This record gives sequence, structure tokens and C-alpha cells, in this order.
Amino acid sequence: MPSPIDLSPALITALRTARHTTAPDVFPKTYLWKNGKKQKNNRRPAPLRRPLRPDVVWFGETLPAAALDAALQASRACDLFLCIGTSALVQPAASLPYEALRRGSIVVGINPNPTPLSTAATHTLSGPAGQLLPALLQAA
Repeated sequence: MPSPIDLSPALITALRTARHTTAPDVFPKTYLWKNGKKQKNNRRPAPLRRPLRPDVVWFGETLPAAALDAALQASRACDLFLCIGTSALVQPAASLPYEALRRGSIVVGINPNPTPLSTAATHTLSGPAGQLLPALLQAA
């Protein structure tokens, strides 16, 4: 079974893989407390004093080309496409379930609120993914 392709990595993973950048500082300065007084933390090694950037894709940035290409290929080759917990509005990821539909795949939208995909999907399940997915697994 192929691995899932994550186009929006979780923030925890992103913070673990934060990388140094010359972009504006995205993390606040850190301080140490010594003898009840706040002191600037200058104990980090010099190479680590540059700003950090989490390994996420911000709005307006492009998705990693390899991940997007893999997602497009998987969308075109799948039998079942689960679209879970997304607004189905942000491109290019929003086009992936429609690629699957064009190839005749079953597309299931799972979301607590209606989305543009709700009427196009083969099946739409309304509710929280945390409740619906365990029920689907148990029924399978």
C-alpha cells in the first residue's frame, strides 16, 4: 500500500525540522532567568543564532514540486480518494479530488461543514473526522 502524501505537514513535525534562513525572525527572542532576573539567551552556538523558519508551506508559497507531482500521480491512479478535513478551496491541492473523479475513482469527502467538493464527491460524510474515521475503520 502506498504511503500517504502530506501536502501540509503538521506543525509539530515542522518545528522539529525547522531550518535556518535569512527570512525575518519567526520565533521570538528567548530569555533565561537567572537569580530572578530576565537575561537574553546568548548561549546558543553562533550558527544557531540566525532566525529559524518552520518547514511548512505558507499561503502564497508554492508546494514542494516533488510532493505535488506525487500527489497528482496518486490522484490519477487511485481507486478511492479520501478528502478529509479540508475547505477544498486552496489550490493546487483543491484540484486533486477532481483529478481522481475525472479518472473514475470514488471520492469521499469528510468534513464537518459543506465544501465545494461536497456536491461533486461520490460520497460526502458530514461530521468530525475524529469520529467518522474510527467508525469507517471499524465497519471495514
